Amino acid sequence: MEPVECRLTRMGMEYAGLKNVDADGRKCQRWLSQTPHKHSMLLHLLEFPDSGLDSHHNYCRNPDERDMSGPWCYPEGSNEKNAKGEEYVGTMRKTETGKECHWWDSKPYGKTDDFDPSRSYEDHFPDNHDKTTTAAENFCRNPTSKERPWCFVADADKKWEYCNISICPDYPNRPEYPECLKTEKGKEYMGIKNKTKTGKDCLRWDSKPYGKPDDFESMMFYGEHFLNEDPGSHENYCRNPALRERPWCFVLDLDIQWEYCDIPMCDDRGKVRMTLLAYRIASP
Repeated sequence: MEPVECRLTRMGMEYAGLKNVDADGRKCQRWLSQTPHKHSMLLHLLEFPDSGLDSHHNYCRNPDERDMSGPWCYPEGSNEKNAKGEEYVGTMRKTETGKECHWWDSKPYGKTDDFDPSRSYEDHFPDNHDKTTTAAENFCRNPTSKERPWCFVADADKKWEYCNISICPDYPNRPEYPECLKTEKGKEYMGIKNKTKTGKDCLRWDSKPYGKPDDFESMMFYGEHFLNEDPGSHENYCRNPALRERPWCFVLDLDIQWEYCDIPMCDDRGKVRMTLLAYRIASP
């Protein structure tokens, strides 16, 4: 199952997609690397929504709530050619108007005028490791230095359109959203399970039975922790607004106040999570 290529919340702490360029189009530095930017994000490894981080992981994330506007990354450098997202190798495959992208290797309109005539068609793509455009499939790319990533579409008049990665629309009201977790912490879960792992009934989020929990962000209102900033629309369904280990809910028990819910993973992500200890052992 492909990762969700959008943010479900304003801060995007649940985002586990494959976008790997910053807002200025610069390629992201790998999180386990200290070059060129030295950082302390290794202290936040367990707060990443991924099942594990490897040496290639350079995808946008917001594990430490650093940026109120959403996922971020340290840029690899100031290479100007990245300013338009030419290094983007994510998996978005629809345009900003919802049109399906054509496969790049189909060359539906031939080699258009904005391709460099001195280079082969395939050489314009950042993921042409086998000298073909097979890896690019029909994902949004920017092989011709347009303003941002784009793709060919089935419209002979337009030929192509820009792509965009936006906030997921109206997720609580989408009945087709799966009753499973796409990430271990399940921040993205928008199903309708409303009982805890021990069978207790969940209380409505908008009832705030025990006030604002201590692990809710102090600089945010209670409602801002929920998609659409509307706790009422989430009724009494299991959620993870405070980024705990997995979805949970309030229960009618003054002693424990809340419990985790038992929701399965959407696919077999049986990878061992990387811990700080494992990283230190593997490090030179």
